[in-house]
Amino acid sequence: MDWVPRSVHTKARKIQAVIQRIEQAKGRAATDAEVARALNLSLDEYEQWLEEVRPATFVCLDAAPCGEHEDPGSQYDSLPDQRQEDPTDGAFRHELARLIAQRIRELPEMQRKVLALYYFEDLRLREIAEIFGLTESRICQIHAQAIANIKAYLRKFDPSFA
Repeated sequence: MDWVPRSVHTKARKIQAVIQRIEQAKGRAATDAEVARALNLSLDEYEQWLEEVRPATFVCLDAAPCGEHEDPGSQYDSLPDQRQEDPTDGAFRHELARLIAQRIRELPEMQRKVLALYYFEDLRLREIAEIFGLTESRICQIHAQAIANIKAYLRKFDPSFA
């Protein structure tokens, strides 16, 4: 049974739709200000919406861990140390970075240059367009092609990459 009010689900869907629309249009991650503006909300109201749609789970930490009958300890003992990185997360990030770097090396030169200037030199699409003597929309297309190419490559290894 879902205890979350329908209005919260509606807000979550609206936020997700706006974020996707902005990211497709701009070719980059949407900022909070852009999403709030698109939803006709102030930044404070948007942050309130985010608080409302954030999933919550309630757990009694004093109860014995499920399935462990021999040790009557509490769930506090089984909580991960947030200061330590999960080794599987580190290994996953390392492998992901390796795959992305490998694919970037295989991209056409123009796509590689656009990605390098955008992500490593922190240039805006307009500035990159001036460097190459192209329009900003053409640079946006090249960037989008490169990102789509990388995502398609990653999907071969893990279909969950969107």
